[in-house]
Amino acid sequence: AECFGFRHAIILLLEDSNTLRVVASHGYEDQALGGTVAVGIGVVGMVAKRRRLMRVNHLRAQQAYFDRIRSQMEEAGRAAELGDIVAVPGLPDADSQIAIPLVIKDRLVGVLSVESREPEPFSEHAETLVSIVASQAASAIQNALLYRAGEERRQELAEAHERLKQLNET
Repeated sequence: AECFGFRHAIILLLEDSNTLRVVASHGYEDQALGGTVAVGIGVVGMVAKRRRLMRVNHLRAQQAYFDRIRSQMEEAGRAAELGDIVAVPGLPDADSQIAIPLVIKDRLVGVLSVESREPEPFSEHAETLVSIVASQAASAIQNALLYRAGEERRQELAEAHERLKQLNET
């Protein structure tokens, strides 16, 4: 099933202050979960850093431009000035992308990214839909985090109770 008509979508959660990790994906046949993106790198990383939605169109044209600049610098013997090419999870041939921060109570927890190979740019309507999906995802993530915290507390209480029982038995 397509998510609101979006064929390619990934959710990345903030693993530590500098790393986002793919925890869910839709429409990516050859990509395993667990890929990472550094905060500040690429569209997803910039969305995490700035905590603002980004809608980018004509990515292939931009990539072709950057590739030309890169090869011109390499030919001019200036390759040392170039940073490494960092592989990021997603479509290698995406032409449009919308990424939105997943925020819970003013705290960044991750990023939702939707991509398209179509030359037709994402519209404001698509941006609104992605915002709705992101809000639902953030809510589901918050519930999961609260549930996990509750389970950990129950486990700690059970262990403390066992230790008290053992102390009383001696």
